[in-house]
Amino acid sequence: MSLPSIKSIDTATANLAQRLTDIRQFMAHESLDAFIIPCTDQFLGEYLGPDVQRLRWLTGFTGEAAIAIVLPERAAIFVDGRFTVQVRQQVPSSLFEYHHLIEEPHLTWLNNTLQPGDRMGFDATLHTHNWYQEAVTTFRDKEIQLVELTENPIDRLWHDRPAASDAPGILLDEAYTGRSSADKRRVLSEMLQQKGLDALVITQPDAVNWLFNIRGGDVPCLPVVLSYAIVYQDGSADLFAPTGKLDDCFYPHAGDDVRLMDIITIEHSLKQLGEDGADVQLDYENSNAWIPLTLLHFGAQVIHGDDPCMAMKAIKNRIEIEGMRQAHRYAGIATTKFLAWLDREVAADTQTLDEGVLADKIEALLGEQPGYHGCSFETISAVGPNAAMCHYNHALTTPRKLGKDGLYLIDSGGQFPEGTTDMTRTIKVGNVTDEMRTRYTQVLQGHIRLAATRFPKGTRGIQLDTIARQPLWEAGCDYDHGTGHGVGHFLGVHEAPLRMSPQEAESRLEAGMMITIEPGYYKEDAYGLRVENLYVVKASVQAGDVPMLEMESLTFAPIDCRLIKLELLSANEIQWLDNYHTQVRDLIGPHLDAAEMEWLTQVTRPLAEQQ
Repeated sequence: MSLPSIKSIDTATANLAQRLTDIRQFMAHESLDAFIIPCTDQFLGEYLGPDVQRLRWLTGFTGEAAIAIVLPERAAIFVDGRFTVQVRQQVPSSLFEYHHLIEEPHLTWLNNTLQPGDRMGFDATLHTHNWYQEAVTTFRDKEIQLVELTENPIDRLWHDRPAASDAPGILLDEAYTGRSSADKRRVLSEMLQQKGLDALVITQPDAVNWLFNIRGGDVPCLPVVLSYAIVYQDGSADLFAPTGKLDDCFYPHAGDDVRLMDIITIEHSLKQLGEDGADVQLDYENSNAWIPLTLLHFGAQVIHGDDPCMAMKAIKNRIEIEGMRQAHRYAGIATTKFLAWLDREVAADTQTLDEGVLADKIEALLGEQPGYHGCSFETISAVGPNAAMCHYNHALTTPRKLGKDGLYLIDSGGQFPEGTTDMTRTIKVGNVTDEMRTRYTQVLQGHIRLAATRFPKGTRGIQLDTIARQPLWEAGCDYDHGTGHGVGHFLGVHEAPLRMSPQEAESRLEAGMMITIEPGYYKEDAYGLRVENLYVVKASVQAGDVPMLEMESLTFAPIDCRLIKLELLSANEIQWLDNYHTQVRDLIGPHLDAAEMEWLTQVTRPLAEQQ
């Protein structure tokens, strides 16, 4: 891979150094001893529009999980295990120290670093209320002051800041959602009445969009209108969205008891709730701190409670599940066509293929499917050592060419009105080592064992996570990310609350939920592996003493058998793979041309015939 010139690196570093200097001048003017900036926006979203990429502006880091802290003489950036390689490549070590977000929590680091009585500035719209309360507790003994800023200094200093998206909203028909907005609000109304509460404030755009059966294009990859909502005890609601996103057709779509209001008026409505002495439910963990602090300031009684929309939308109804099946058929067709094309290109020893060309190809094939609404995340197209970075982005560097490496990883997904897709395949594109084949087989074993597991109703994600890791653990290996995450219905590709992760002890699997299985292995500066399918959780048909659940695959595309060491697999694991490939042929085959079908028939033969 060709590298940026020394001159371009020096210029980028100089620009970041100047921005740090400007921030420090602001801090000095405001008598601040620290300023903290997370990688998020006022909605605490995973995907950000270019106009709110404040941490990227300050540090140069492009990942989606990081926190930067600026002190008068030092600066630090905290990232989790997915980005430990990437942060060293993008953020100058001459300007920022590197820290692990989990192993060395940033609040603990700050408490150990700052002096008693120091002042830390923060933007309350970019942190959760739980974070705020934890910070207050952490800093109490040293009397470190939390200073809520009325304006984020980056917004003032960012002179070439892009404009916010002007994409219009979409009204999603019940033929896709399977349920009206009025019916969803009725359930919320009953909940509020039972609890004796006056209102529910909803702050997550995916929950708001799900509730009103709307979608949009305000941020990349996540098809939402950035918005807030307040639902009242009688089932009426206020939707706060940017002016012009939705027209008068919204009212017959959502119901006469819904009021569409400009998002800038949310403060007035929060103030009104406070002045009325309302009892308001709010999800502290998923709300920025500014909202509860505003409610409390004006006199509201704020009761913490999980946003009920998050749990409701995580359990898909019959229409949504069938839609997800269709969306994944689209993704399976596109991916299978891509894999067949790639094998032909590699066999022809084409010299023009690189990570960018390959990403463009699979996105173009996804785009040929009906109703395609863009990627569900930035395609991860990674050759050789680049695949060791879990969330590598070829667009941020010079794309690596095929030809030098044995492995290629492609992680792609699409948004369709029927659903959201997410799939990863690791492909042999050159000579591979025995170690690569061993690790690939162990990763695949973990995937198969978890996919084939039956488990009692109420099982937690953290319990299932260990099943996928067992083959790697036996070899003294592991991976530093979760095994699975929830997926939305034409919404977020990472959907709370469902996760399978060593850090997630609370989420429980229920029938109707969508979950990925994606174990991996990553050897820094060498190669990376991952095999990912999406599954729907459903009731097990096998009888027993207790209600059991199992997983049904929604994802269908070939798994590369050339990388498998047959002798490591059990008979049951081989049978699972052979059965899976039979389903791939049956579901995807009818949508391929003759050459593609011939290729698919070959690569989905029984595993024993391919060794």
